[in-house]
Amino acid sequence: MSADIQMKHFEQTTILAVNAMIALVWVAQGAPEGAAILAAPTVFELTLGGKIVGKTTIQQGTKVRVVRENPETGELLVKGPAGETWLPKTGVIIQETAPEPAPTQIATNPTTPNMPESAGENRSPAPQRPRTSGVLEVVREIPYPTRYSPPQIPARSGGGQTVVPATPTAFATRKVGTVMRAGTEPGPGATTEVSVDFETTELEGFVDYGSGIKQPVFGQTRLKTSETRETQTPPKTHPLGVAVWNWLQEDAGGRQTLAVQAAPGSPAQAASSLSGLTWEKDGEKGALRVEIDLEIQQDLPGIPEEALAKIEAALSDGGAVLADLSRKNWNGRGGELSPEETPKNPPQPARVCILRAEGNGEFVLTAGPKGEVFRIGRAELLRATCAAATATVSWVPQTSGAEPFPAGFDYKSTLIKPGHYAFLALPFQRQEQGGICAAASTLNVVKFLDPEIGLAQKELFALFNGRSGGASPQEVLAGLETLGFDGELVSTKHADRKATLAKTRAALDEGRPIIAAVPGHALTIVGYSKASGRMIAWDQAKKSPGKPAYLPQGGYEVPESSLSSRFEYLLFVRKSWDAASASEEAAIKAVLPSADNLRKHQVGRGSRETLSAYLRHATAPRLKAAAAGGCKVLLPDKTKGLVELVSENGGKWAVTRWPGGTPGEETQASLASLLCASGGTFYSTPPKTL
Repeated sequence: MSADIQMKHFEQTTILAVNAMIALVWVAQGAPEGAAILAAPTVFELTLGGKIVGKTTIQQGTKVRVVRENPETGELLVKGPAGETWLPKTGVIIQETAPEPAPTQIATNPTTPNMPESAGENRSPAPQRPRTSGVLEVVREIPYPTRYSPPQIPARSGGGQTVVPATPTAFATRKVGTVMRAGTEPGPGATTEVSVDFETTELEGFVDYGSGIKQPVFGQTRLKTSETRETQTPPKTHPLGVAVWNWLQEDAGGRQTLAVQAAPGSPAQAASSLSGLTWEKDGEKGALRVEIDLEIQQDLPGIPEEALAKIEAALSDGGAVLADLSRKNWNGRGGELSPEETPKNPPQPARVCILRAEGNGEFVLTAGPKGEVFRIGRAELLRATCAAATATVSWVPQTSGAEPFPAGFDYKSTLIKPGHYAFLALPFQRQEQGGICAAASTLNVVKFLDPEIGLAQKELFALFNGRSGGASPQEVLAGLETLGFDGELVSTKHADRKATLAKTRAALDEGRPIIAAVPGHALTIVGYSKASGRMIAWDQAKKSPGKPAYLPQGGYEVPESSLSSRFEYLLFVRKSWDAASASEEAAIKAVLPSADNLRKHQVGRGSRETLSAYLRHATAPRLKAAAAGGCKVLLPDKTKGLVELVSENGGKWAVTRWPGGTPGEETQASLASLLCASGGTFYSTPPKTL
């Protein structure tokens, strides 16, 4: 490249770099005086000598000048930091007076969004204007030798010689290409100094020193320029506020908003994903706590008026709403989404963030991977919405009264400090085969509550239904009640969120794990930590290592705020037993005097099957569980009095018939008939009475 061409290239690139840097400074500090601000992120063209040499995106809220209006199209020519562009009138917000500067991000956490000021909080002092710097490299690294071993001429036994040239023994690298260093720093008064250091390095060739030794020759040109721009006084930084969805307000580019919008799951699950996010406030570390206030979740679009009223209330508090909207057309003119009818086959919903409600009945929202800003009418929002969520967010310092798990804790032991944390060390037996997740999770729970339960996963599954796999929450509940446990099934969709969380914590504090159901799968909740705001779940079918490492394989954490949105049902289990009535005990003791402290059991309670159908698959595992630990099991026999189970072998039971103590044998089918005749009732005595 000739010197003239090279210098022209430097000049053009440097001017372009300066313009880009000035644009960045303009965005950060605000334009000197503007008649309008951008209503959405906008692409401006960078020009050099009347030619378009690049583009840059200027973010929402940046001050611009309205140069003129096109009377035919109604569009406005807007002059920005480094260029001009035509925009619809909705692309800018006209400012009659100089607006208040927008809050900056919290300096200690540049990836987090702006936080609006909460009521009753004082603003922190205005920060010093920051120094900024950045490096842009368009280079490739070229390795080259710096040291060589000398050439060698070794002797050969057969005569002749072979020359070994100098061999490289050490290497260095050099960046070849263009490096731009740019930065800003506060100048005198209300000024900002912008500097650009531009450096280009090229490989010009090699110098041959003989014997295979070549060294590269690099050419380098450097150009440095600077400019001072008058700027506004930097805006104040707001302290962290506690308000509805304030953490979801857009930062520069809406990064946080888009990150939440892109999170998997329902809107409530996506919002909950930020619970536990580390946040530093005034030098103190803490974490965000997200509590879902409102969740709307339905299969088809079209929410009721009262749901939209709650959304409007959340927006009026200065928050935002995460929602799923089903529409075919997202290309409204000038940011206005055109009306459309609800289709018979609605398309896949798109995740949006509703930012505010306008006084004219319209709503402003962001959508898409680039955070496009749209307006949508109230009727359209009602028609298109199929899911939404609002939340309350708080900040919990690490020095709060809640304690995390003690150092060194692992999953091998149960640890409970009521109100602070709990971890229940289940047997953690893995799921043996597909389709029996309900039995695997349930068996871990009941064996934790009663280690004497001597059933395998397949045997326990037979208490649910007569199929080979798959059980509904209601079937699991019926099986647990048949097994002698009290169960409470809670549908999280219809339950109060805060009450459900309190119930879950209380059960874990009492040493009772919870069976949880997600679509098509069952697992367990085994712990929580109030300090971290997270529940501990264990999936017996997962092969992934526990995360954090103190958890067993398949263990993971779930934000407490997503408890109700992550799980469809929660099944709270408690070990219990019913004592036989006085009349029942008297009738049995008349036949078997040694039968003391009688417990009454009911098979099939809560089952949706007929009793006879249920007993065909439930009799064997239920009687086996009842006889575990040396308990005496007694089945009423209207004709013979009582049948006492002795031992089971190959599907048949050795029994003793009372009165008389006559030994005999019963099949599972005959025992099922006995249970059916008694309405599913049988009795047992604890081992100590034997």
